[in-house]
Amino acid sequence: MPETLQILVQQLGRMFFAMLGAYNLSFGKTTGEYPTDYIQFKIKGCRTYDTIRIYYMAGSDTYKIEFYKSPTLKQLTSLDKKDIETCFEPLKVLQNIHCEDLHEVIENHTGLYVRMSTKQRFA
Repeated sequence: MPETLQILVQQLGRMFFAMLGAYNLSFGKTTGEYPTDYIQFKIKGCRTYDTIRIYYMAGSDTYKIEFYKSPTLKQLTSLDKKDIETCFEPLKVLQNIHCEDLHEVIENHTGLYVRMSTKQRFA
């Protein structure tokens, strides 16, 4: 795992992944002119999204978050081949997210708490 992603996992914390019910954790690197490291995982308990992908944008030292919802087998079998590719595109893309805002952004978009602290929620 690249060092930048190790730092991201440490910054998010174990509780983050536990409270989201995260599973199928994977790491990767995009190809192209500006290769970017990312972490991807599936979550439980959110009806809107079931997969989150977080990219580290080295140039700006920020993160890009993509939220996905996997199609069901029934949905896939009822589509044409050309429409299947659109099923795997992100439903929501957020850019220029700073590290200190990751928890709040993911909480706001999934409706799931990702930390035990109540100071910020009820203040």
